Amino acid sequence: MFTSKKPVTQKTQETVKPTAQPTKAADNKTFALEDVAKHGEKTDCWMAINGSVYDVTPFIDNHPGGAIIATGCGKDASILFNLRPNTKKAPHPEQANEGLKKLYVGKLKSS
Repeated sequence: MFTSKKPVTQKTQETVKPTAQPTKAADNKTFALEDVAKHGEKTDCWMAINGSVYDVTPFIDNHPGGAIIATGCGKDASILFNLRPNTKKAPHPEQANEGLKKLYVGKLKSS
């Protein structure tokens, strides 16, 4: 979970721990950001968050924050997730971190 009171920057983003713990089936899967980019549509939406990759497609229409979630499709959405620009930069609640666990597909390869 993101717990820092400091804003996440490109430099500090790399030091944030993964948001959700991987499932055993996805433990060994890794994806480059280029792989994530292939899933950049609302109907096929993967995003990288804090070093992990998630398929959030099933959650898009149920996102409590509305359509803003789709802006992270196919990208590293760590800053979007951690700083939620439409909520005065408040972090997501623990419920969001728990929900991500079900959507985990693997780890993000380091550059």
